[in-house]
This record gives sequence, structure tokens and C-alpha cells, in this order.
Amino acid sequence: MSSSVLARDAARKMTAAAMPQGDCVRRGRLWRALEFAHRKATQPEDASNVIAAIQEEYCGNCPARLACHNLAQLSQYTGLAAGAAYEKGQRKEANWVAPKAGRATTRAGRRAQAAKTRAQKDRAEEPVEPAEREAS
Repeated sequence: MSSSVLARDAARKMTAAAMPQGDCVRRGRLWRALEFAHRKATQPEDASNVIAAIQEEYCGNCPARLACHNLAQLSQYTGLAAGAAYEKGQRKEANWVAPKAGRATTRAGRRAQAAKTRAQKDRAEEPVEPAEREAS
């Protein structure tokens, strides 16, 4: 194992040790509801309201806020942590709206899109028959 992997693993373990002191400990049901609300937000204002609620309810004066931030970055976390939204370990702005999974992100959706593209290509390649002359 490389030294950077070992260092990251050691930092993750040290950060996780500070987490039991966090304000969110044993309050998972409300936290999950807030994460769900943030994930479903379609407007920046809605996302900002969820972040404000998390900061007010949990993270504002939390003693483990820095540890939570470090753990979110190190573990490439996607969700809410340390009073902010994270995507793959990157802290996002308070009004950031998570991208929504569309039909094209599923295997069936990709197959349907590929079939549609093939059909359009086949139609474009069909020979155009000359219009029949009208008999006058």
C-alpha cells in the first residue's frame, strides 16, 4: 500500500474517533429526513433552507464539526455533513442542488436511448425515393 493511502486511512480513523461527540449522534431519523429533503430539492432556495436548518439544529456549535468535514472529504462522502452539502468529498455552496438521476442514467434508459439513436440514424440513411410525377 502506498504511503498516501496509509496516511488517509489513519486520518479517517482519527477523524471518526471524534465523531461520537457530535451533536447529530443518536438523532439519525431527523438527519435522514433533512438529507432526503436536500436530495429532493429542485430549487436553490429549498436547498439553502435545508442547509440552514442543519446548521441551526446540528452543526452550528458542534464540537466535531471540523472532524466531520475532514471525514466527509477523506471518505469521498456525498450528502450533508459539517453544516454543508458534499458531493464525492467536495464541499458545495449552500444553494447547491444535487443533480437528479434521469432515465438515461439507468441501464434500461441507456438501452432505450441507444435504440432511439440507431432508429434515427437508420431513417436518415434510407434512400429518398423520387416523388412520382403527377399525370396531368
